[in-house]
Amino acid sequence: MLGGVFWVHVALTPDGWECFTDWRTTIAEAAELLDSTLTWLPPSESEVIVALLPLRSARLERLACEGSGAELLAREGLDSIARAWMRYTRAEPSDARRLQDWWAVEAWMRSDLWQDEDRYRAGLLHLIDAATTTADLDNVGAGPLEDFIAAEESRVAWIEEQATNSADFRRALRNARIWNIPAPMFDRLERAAGVQLGRTGVKLARPTGRESQGST
Repeated sequence: MLGGVFWVHVALTPDGWECFTDWRTTIAEAAELLDSTLTWLPPSESEVIVALLPLRSARLERLACEGSGAELLAREGLDSIARAWMRYTRAEPSDARRLQDWWAVEAWMRSDLWQDEDRYRAGLLHLIDAATTTADLDNVGAGPLEDFIAAEESRVAWIEEQATNSADFRRALRNARIWNIPAPMFDRLERAAGVQLGRTGVKLARPTGRESQGST
C-alpha cells in the first residue's frame, strides 16, 4: 500500500495490453470500497504498477473482454461507445485517465458486435457524430472506417452516399488506406473522397487509363 492506496502488480506481455479479466475483477471489487481513480507509475521493463480502476471502467473493461456484444450494447449503446472511443483517441499517451475508456476501443475490435451490417454502419456514423475536430475524423478514417471498407458493392455504395451527404464523413474517408480493392471500386472511393487515397496491399486489375479525380 502506497500513500493509503492499494496497488496491484500486473505483468504485461511483450505485446502490451490484453484482457486482464481476473485481476480487473479484483480491482473492481476493491474500487467499489475505495472509490479510487486510475493512476500509473512508470513501467519497468515488461511490468507496470497499476492502481485501482474506477468501478465503472473496470466493469466495462471486463464486459468488453468477455461479455456478449448484446450485453455491452444494452448497457452502453452506440453513442456511449463512440464517445468513449473518441475520448481515448484524443487523450495524450501520458494521460493515465485515457485507460478508463480502453473498453470502447476493445468494443470496436470485437467482430461479433459488428456482424450486423446495419449496426456496423450506425456505429460508424455515431463515431462521425462524436468527432469535433479534423484529428478526430482522421482517427475514425484510419481506424474503424478503414476496417469497414471492403470489396462489397453495398458497402462501397453506402460510403459513396455518406461522403456525398457529409463533409465530415468525406474527411474521415480521406485518411483511410485501401486494402485489396478492385480498381473500379477503388476509383469510386477515391472520387467519393475527392482526393487521392492511400493504397496498401495488392491493388487489383486497374484498367488502362485513369479517370480524373472528382473535386470536393
